[in-house]
Amino acid sequence: CGCFIHVKRKLSSSTLSHLFAQGRNSADLLLMSHDYRMVSKKQIEKEEQERADRTGDPTYCGKFCDFTADSISQKKHEVAFAIIANWNNRTYSEALPFFSKLTLRNCAQDLKRMNYNVSLARIDIV
Repeated sequence: CGCFIHVKRKLSSSTLSHLFAQGRNSADLLLMSHDYRMVSKKQIEKEEQERADRTGDPTYCGKFCDFTADSISQKKHEVAFAIIANWNNRTYSEALPFFSKLTLRNCAQDLKRMNYNVSLARIDIV
């Protein structure tokens, strides 16, 4: 139903560590903090309404149907990590620094234990 997308540029260990921590920490806050969910939900609704008003398309509203201030249905949400870099046709295994691979693995395991879906996307610099 909803996807929380975290994006960073470059393949440096510090950048990627921040990316993965950002995704894990925000997902944990959404799961554990009523106040964080309430503030986030209000901001999402505001942004959806502003986009609907700008475009005249009301279908932009209500995209996070299972995300309320009271609870979140994690299985219906995904935490996505996108990395913008010059991939040069390399795989994740070839391009990611060693400790970033470990951090990503640990982060994905944590998110899956919290019952979130997890994905990773490469975005090539053109």
